[in-house]
Amino acid sequence: IGELKDPSAIGALLDMARKHPDVPASLVSRALSACSVEGLGFLDAILPATSFLTAGSNEHGGFDFTHMEPTSSVEELPEETDEEGFRDALDRALSENVDERNEAVKILAQFPVKSAVTCLVELAQYDPESTVRALAVSSLAFIDHESVFPAVLVGMADESREVRAAAARALSRLNFDRSEAYVHVTQTADNETLMNVARACIKAGILSQNLDRLASGDRRQAYEAFTLICLLAKARLTDPVLEAIVNHSNSKVRVSAVQLLAGTGQEYLFDQLQELATCSDMDEEVKTALLEAMYKLEQGKPQDEAPLDKFVIRESEDEFETFQPKEMDIEPAPAFDLDVASRVNELET
Repeated sequence: IGELKDPSAIGALLDMARKHPDVPASLVSRALSACSVEGLGFLDAILPATSFLTAGSNEHGGFDFTHMEPTSSVEELPEETDEEGFRDALDRALSENVDERNEAVKILAQFPVKSAVTCLVELAQYDPESTVRALAVSSLAFIDHESVFPAVLVGMADESREVRAAAARALSRLNFDRSEAYVHVTQTADNETLMNVARACIKAGILSQNLDRLASGDRRQAYEAFTLICLLAKARLTDPVLEAIVNHSNSKVRVSAVQLLAGTGQEYLFDQLQELATCSDMDEEVKTALLEAMYKLEQGKPQDEAPLDKFVIRESEDEFETFQPKEMDIEPAPAFDLDVASRVNELET
């Protein structure tokens, strides 16, 4: 089958590997690699729903996450409080005096309410003094609510070493589940917050640390990495993950990164994975994982969306197959001037 170099044979190879795990994975991957060189039209074939990479036949195992798990409900903080000193602290947080702002930050840490969190987040991200930013990040950790998570992560990438250290300590003190916190950010954050968190996780090395942990095979750590990759995928900042797929020293990490990236379900990743799959020097096992990932993304498309390669020109007009273009975000065209239209018609006649 490998000698035929026929992409349509990939489905049969994957099905065989799933049903017969005794067949060496290296042999299957070489055949898959040979079949994928000339083209990738195999995605129209009827392939098995279960990946042989995640069914146990791969010597490294695999992670078959297809979606983020539902999270537990997060108790909302009250808007504010009438306790003594709270309103005064909010006012002092706006002072031009650095010492005044520092004192205000210390006081606000005692009030787990939304308005205190909002004020501390503003100071943690935008105060011109690094001492105030560091203290604000530390104070957010004392409140210890999921709503402080994005600001703490952003603090990990602050230009000041003092703030970064405070954010690292704050992150270690937070007592909620980190995977669930990533899910909440991905699902609820506005675009600016999402982008800031994604950039911070890359810059601070949080992503690379999560990817390195994939080598252990621990499913809990892998799920945390998956939720972070989902966040990055939604922000369209997946280049570091793609780079790890190509260059990471551990093949298990490379394969796992492919699987987790496919689990995000983001269709735009298809072309990027396809580009990697066609690299001549790509490791066979990783290439097989890439092919699996592409199929997974293709299968996740809406059923009424026809793939590009289904637009085939026949010999007669009646035999054209319908091509359904993807919905694109295009600004509406300006209204057409009816007077202009009538003049055009006159010229044509």
